[in-house]
Amino acid sequence: MKNKLFFWTVQIIVVVLQWHFPIRMITDNNNVLKSRKEFRFKVNIRSPDGPFSTTMLKLDFPEYQVPVLASDNWQRQEQLYAIIQNDADGYAEITEVSRKRPTDIEDYIVSTGHFRWNEQTRKMNTTLLNVNFPFNYYFLENTPIERVKNFYEEYVKYSNKTIYAVVNVDKGKCAQMDLQVDGTSVKELVKSE
Repeated sequence: MKNKLFFWTVQIIVVVLQWHFPIRMITDNNNVLKSRKEFRFKVNIRSPDGPFSTTMLKLDFPEYQVPVLASDNWQRQEQLYAIIQNDADGYAEITEVSRKRPTDIEDYIVSTGHFRWNEQTRKMNTTLLNVNFPFNYYFLENTPIERVKNFYEEYVKYSNKTIYAVVNVDKGKCAQMDLQVDGTSVKELVKSE
């Protein structure tokens, strides 16, 4: 009798735990999606040409570099917290990077970084830390590759239009909501090709 009671108690605990963690993950991510903390990150789009052409656009963030002291001994791909805010033009900018999770600021992204050295930074004993954002791809679902290539030729390659990723941010978590060219969604532009 004790064995059956023990068995069923353990089964109930396992079932509760199996449902608890997925539900918690879903609700946490749903909070980010519902967040109204929206940031626009300027991006460059890499060419979709090549032997592995796909409908996934690779995004680069060349403007998101932060000078850090060389003496701080940052390691390549070390986890960091990029504190962000909107600049005067309404685009996201990194105000600071930290190794410790900010406690009094909600607008930050958990990320990693890599370094850019140049002659000027060497003289100042600093380096440029490029932040690797977790939203560096944009997938165009159910879109023929030819439309993606046409979009790239028309709106990216020979154009000076502003391209940015719209991202919701909430306490380190982020969700890419859209990719836009001068205020128009890339999905709409690709459909019109």
